[in-house]
Amino acid sequence: MEAKEIVYRAVPYVGMAWVFDFPHATHAVVTDRGIELTLEVRSATGPDTRVERGRAA
Repeated sequence: MEAKEIVYRAVPYVGMAWVFDFPHATHAVVTDRGIELTLEVRSATGPDTRVERGRAA
């Protein structure tokens, strides 16, 4: 979603202190409009394999 991407990309340029409220406001607006924000799980590790894979790396 473009609106959230803009907010996320603004943080490194202006700092989190300036953008802190915007992710929350963006999330509220998006969910109020019925847009689903679930993301697919992309992690290769979980709580049960994190230590083992970290040591292997």
